[in-house]
Amino acid sequence: MTRKLKKNPGLKKFLIRITITALTLFLTFMLILNAAKPPQYSFSIGDISDVDIFAPRDVVDELSTARKRDAAASAVPDQYVVDFDRTATVMQDVNALFDAVAVVGGRVADHALKVQELLSLTNAPDKNTADFLMRMPSAGLSAYTSTLSSAMRTAMENGVIQKSDTITQIIESLPEEYQNEASEDILSRFITENKFFDVNKTMEEKEKARAAVDDIIYKKNQELVRRGTPVTEEQLSVLNSLGLLEGGLSYFSNTYLVGLFGFLLICFMLCGVYLWLYRKDTLLNIQMFLMMHVTFFLQIVVFFVIAKLGLSFFIPVSLAAILLSVFVDVRVSIVLNVFIAMIGTVVMDGDILYLISSLLIAVVAALLFRNIRNFSSVAVTTLYHGLATSLIMTATSMLVTANVNVAIKNSMIDFGASLLCGIIAGGLIPFFQLIFDIATPLKLTELADPNKKLLRRLTVEAPGTYHHSLMVGNLVEAACNAIGANGLLARVSALYHDIGKLEHPMYFKENQLNSNPHDELTPEQSANIILRHVTHGDRLAREHRLPGVIRNIIAQHHGTTKAAYFYKLAQLREGPPPVDADFTYPGPRPKTKEAALLMLADSCEASVRSLDDKSPDAVMNMINSIFNGKIMEGQLDECPITLEELSIAAEAFGRLFEGYFHDRVKYDEFSIRADNERRKENEAQN
Repeated sequence: MTRKLKKNPGLKKFLIRITITALTLFLTFMLILNAAKPPQYSFSIGDISDVDIFAPRDVVDELSTARKRDAAASAVPDQYVVDFDRTATVMQDVNALFDAVAVVGGRVADHALKVQELLSLTNAPDKNTADFLMRMPSAGLSAYTSTLSSAMRTAMENGVIQKSDTITQIIESLPEEYQNEASEDILSRFITENKFFDVNKTMEEKEKARAAVDDIIYKKNQELVRRGTPVTEEQLSVLNSLGLLEGGLSYFSNTYLVGLFGFLLICFMLCGVYLWLYRKDTLLNIQMFLMMHVTFFLQIVVFFVIAKLGLSFFIPVSLAAILLSVFVDVRVSIVLNVFIAMIGTVVMDGDILYLISSLLIAVVAALLFRNIRNFSSVAVTTLYHGLATSLIMTATSMLVTANVNVAIKNSMIDFGASLLCGIIAGGLIPFFQLIFDIATPLKLTELADPNKKLLRRLTVEAPGTYHHSLMVGNLVEAACNAIGANGLLARVSALYHDIGKLEHPMYFKENQLNSNPHDELTPEQSANIILRHVTHGDRLAREHRLPGVIRNIIAQHHGTTKAAYFYKLAQLREGPPPVDADFTYPGPRPKTKEAALLMLADSCEASVRSLDDKSPDAVMNMINSIFNGKIMEGQLDECPITLEELSIAAEAFGRLFEGYFHDRVKYDEFSIRADNERRKENEAQN
């Protein structure tokens, strides 16, 4: 694996980025869990609470709800089912007996024979009952059997659970003259149990009763336990459900953990996709990549601290917005802070208004700090940002409260938060510049100061080179601004691109007065001195801690071109042909638009300055010739600049040169003599 990494440095850098991202993701996940987790308590039933405890989220009082549901289920009576088939059979038999009694009574005259025939029937009553029935007159018998049959039907249809109890109830419901042993005998022979306990239906009704009971819910921020009161079993159950008891259930469910990790993973992936599509250079720059992760995590740490302090109304989202706007650019800052604001809302357990406020504050911070050039402007911009934050918080607070005083109070608190973020960011900017070696506008503006040591040395030891660098800086800045590249970086890089000439300033044409020391050297010796100004410049840049991006431009500003003049001299002399490597710059070729345009501006400035004819057409012809030459040599092959952008840059160079070399008003000798005569006359008159 190690051998593979050595052979494939791109794979190594990719693994480094994956490791940094995974570590940031894991640490963010753990911080959010720690921030969202409330304090835990150690209580037993009956303990006196020394704190007021409020619900961190909506929670169901499981114990109280279960008890209420058990009570509702207990109140459900047992459920029975009536066997109506048995009812029909019983009534059929009863009616058959009563019909037989009527038939026998009307057909047989002798009483004894009536009784005897009745006793021979199926389901016949006992002898006393038969005697009672046969003695009754026809009208009385009909009324009796009708009344008794109706009572039995009603009882059977209602259902008979206990036969004896039902018989007693029927007897008591009959007219007094029918309350006799005969009625009791008939009822005991025919009445039977037809209503049975239904286990399934009983359970079903109990479950319906349970389901009808709503959950007993404690809402978020509702008081669970009041200080100074004994803790009940129900309260302990709720605290345990919330994960607020030591040694009890976890505060976070598995579903929450998976959801949180998935949410963070999606945010990280979307940020990566945006950078890959629109700022690949930033994504591939390992220092910038690491700085963005550190800034992101630092913002999460701030959220964590604020959450632990319980300052949910404190919105310190500006820190990341400021740093990303200063070190990367305003668009990256705004996009990344959309995700930071969402994550911050989760950390702070905020609502939609917290998210909206965070987004607005972050966008304002990114816009205000996008063009910071010096530290005095940091202080002023921080103040402006604080005022903007106050307005945002006043407006958003009024959306949820009609109390203007509360809204103003919140705005003043977050005014302080914005000032604090600006102060912290101002302190971190130079530290980040040093640690991550990033050339911010602040750093570049500082390096452009003519009093910087290297620039002072150029003005004293190599004034021609310094003037050349100023001219190149103006050219490359104009071209970069025209195509949307970093003009400030290009101009400052131009100021330092030839600092390597400080080693032997007099060996470069722009610093020579009368003599040329190359006249005493061989072409190889001269070329070695000329070529060495690139490597010496890189060494000086490192000694003076210039940003890496400027060091790269210093190394790339000649690419792999040749010291053409001395190479031609070597070709013209007698002897063996010159070795190309002795006359070729070490490179590498330009990798960025700024480096490519600086190479072109460097060549154009020297070449145009040497022209005898500096008319616009002659200058543009020279510019186009140099541009085409660099393209044909392949010096721009490793740079993402397009032909259209090169055309725009060439036009920018031409306009600037035209301003440098515009025609002056010429006075002929006659005009000068006339002016002198007129001046003498004026003096004589005075």
